Amino acid sequence: MDFQVIKTATEKLKQSLVSNVNHQCQLCHCDTPLSQQWVCTTCERELPFSPAACITCAAPLKSSSDRQCGQCLINPPSLDRLITCFDYLYPINKWLPAFKFSRQTALAPWLANHLANSIINRSYTNIDQDNPNGFENQNLKTNALTKKNSEENGLTFNNLKNSNLKNSYLENHLPLMPEAIIAVPLHGKRLKQRGYNQSELIAKQLSRLLGIPLLTDAVIRTKKTEAQSGLSLKQRQSNILQAFQVSQNLPAHIALVDDVFTTGSTLNELSRKLKLAGCEFTQGWVIAHAPLA
Repeated sequence: MDFQVIKTATEKLKQSLVSNVNHQCQLCHCDTPLSQQWVCTTCERELPFSPAACITCAAPLKSSSDRQCGQCLINPPSLDRLITCFDYLYPINKWLPAFKFSRQTALAPWLANHLANSIINRSYTNIDQDNPNGFENQNLKTNALTKKNSEENGLTFNNLKNSNLKNSYLENHLPLMPEAIIAVPLHGKRLKQRGYNQSELIAKQLSRLLGIPLLTDAVIRTKKTEAQSGLSLKQRQSNILQAFQVSQNLPAHIALVDDVFTTGSTLNELSRKLKLAGCEFTQGWVIAHAPLA
């Protein structure tokens, strides 16, 4: 029998078995229904969700009226927008390494679902409150959630390129969904060693949840870099420099998916390369923010 047929049948059997049993909360160990997979509702309220922060680096803000930190205002990063879901604190700082290095890939749907909620909720926090006819309209908000609906209503960034709305978009970070998603790629040797790209697993789930295409071959990692953990900011920037190569034409607005954001060196280098290749606006969609110690 064909190996792929056997593999597919085995996966379907696993899914069937899982769908008929309760799960245990990974924190308090109570039984939870499938709809509350991984943690129960009570424990979920205690998770370290990211607070309002700088929209381009997730650093704390001095005032609730600010949108960017002083550092990003002085030296604007290549990344135009950053959305994180959690702070890198317990239990996220235990689960993400397990997901990344110990093949705990069952976490991917749960992590992606929470990140998708953060993307949707935080995409509407910087809308121009003085424009009652703008994107405060609930129908436009809903239509912006998927690429298909955005295109049907003329809401893609591409369609705004030659209009006055582009300036409003850039100034107010209006809630337009990107035209494509790209996961931060691994070098071929590291991918072979690990067996999977954790960022791509998250990106696949986001693509399904938000209805946005995932570009799996648009960027390749040509440089085998050291692990970024443990390096200083300057070391990280040097380590990741010229690590990516764009291999196809790109849409104007792209979201970049990664598991952890620390200094932003990786996402900003990838964003820089995408913009050199024709992309105009980049967002970072990241599971957790871990400030450099």
